[in-house]
Amino acid sequence: MRIHLAVAVMGVSLLASACTGRTATAQSQQQASASRQPVAHLVVDPSGDAGLAVPGYLDVVSVDIKVGLAKGTVDFTFALAEPIPDPVEVPAGYDALGWEFCLDRSGGDSNISGYPFAASTSTPCEKIVMVTAAGGSPTGLTGTLVDRLPLAHGQEATETTIPVAQNATEVTASVPQRLVWQRGNGGSGVGFVLYSTSLTLPLGNDDWENDDQAPDDGWSDGAGWPPF
Repeated sequence: MRIHLAVAVMGVSLLASACTGRTATAQSQQQASASRQPVAHLVVDPSGDAGLAVPGYLDVVSVDIKVGLAKGTVDFTFALAEPIPDPVEVPAGYDALGWEFCLDRSGGDSNISGYPFAASTSTPCEKIVMVTAAGGSPTGLTGTLVDRLPLAHGQEATETTIPVAQNATEVTASVPQRLVWQRGNGGSGVGFVLYSTSLTLPLGNDDWENDDQAPDDGWSDGAGWPPF
C-alpha cells in the first residue's frame, strides 16, 4: 500500500513538474514573441526623407508623447536616423541645431507673434518643447519649454529649463505635467509637429531653416493626446 502511495505521489509530482515546465516555456515563448512585435509609435517618419545633404541626426524617424517615467511628467521623445554627436557639426551660417515640438490646441489654426521667432512673425505654436545643441566645443543637449501664450496678451514668453536624455538615436525631453495642458482644458486633442532645425543664436529671429518634420503632411490631429 505504501509502495502504491509513493508511486502515486511521484506521478503527481512529475505531472506537476511537467506542467510547470510547459507553462514556463509558454511564457518564455510569449515574451520572446512580444519582444519581436514592432513598436507602435505615435508618428513614424520615413528615414532619408530629409535629403542626402541632411545629416542623419536631423532626420526624424519616429515621435512619441507619453506619460513620463518620473512622476508628474510627460516625455516628448523622438528618434533619429543617427545619434546626435557631441560636439555637433552645424551647417555654415548657423550656430546651433534644434528639435522642436510645436504644440497647439487648435491644430495649427491659432497664430501668435514673437519669440522665439522675430517679433512680427506669427506661428501657431502655443508651446514649444525644444532640444538644442550648440556647435563648437562639446556642450551636450539643452532642453527648454517655451510658453508663447503670454505673447497673445502683450506679455513676454516664458522659458523653463527641462531635462533631456539621449539613448543612442533616441532623445527624450521630460516636461512637468502641470506646464502642459491637462485633459479637459486642452480641447479634444492637441495638435503637434516636430521639426529639426538649423538655428541662429540668440533666438528671437527668423534666421533658421527646417531640415525635417514629422508628420510630413503637417499637423497631427491630436488623437489620444494628451496621454494623461
